[in-house]
Amino acid sequence: TGLNFPDALSVGPMAYAKHFPVLLTDPSTLSPETATALTNLHIQEVLVPGGDQAVSNSVVSAIEALNPTIVVDEFAPGVDRYETSADVASFEINNLGFSASSVLLARGDEFPDALAGGPLGGVNTEPIVLTSPSSLPQATSNFLASEASSLTSITALGLSLIHI
Repeated sequence: TGLNFPDALSVGPMAYAKHFPVLLTDPSTLSPETATALTNLHIQEVLVPGGDQAVSNSVVSAIEALNPTIVVDEFAPGVDRYETSADVASFEINNLGFSASSVLLARGDEFPDALAGGPLGGVNTEPIVLTSPSSLPQATSNFLASEASSLTSITALGLSLIHI
């Protein structure tokens, strides 16, 4: 969605590492600019993080209508920004060769730290996982616990702003 930032922040590292464009749209209607970009860039696969909570089924249908060969993969349909970011991180590790040994941790309530960390995560193929500034959300904690056997490094972006 182009109306809120967390899902776009979560995909920053994969966008940088894999040269995937991040295209924003209205959550209920495919924006003409995004439709044009999908066509002009000859996009064959579209990843929609956040599922239909972030981008409606009508937008997905409009994307599919642009070209019958386009594959739309709605993934990481977390119940909130923290679960979605954990789901995106798992997707990056399981499908894109991202590191399971190191992750970036950034605030999910503000965008600057995670936005700046996207290229860092992309260069190092490290996922960004979002957190609250005052406590570790359950979804973030669950993700870190699920990767504990291989996790050796967590880099907190904006460390002075995160109190865990």
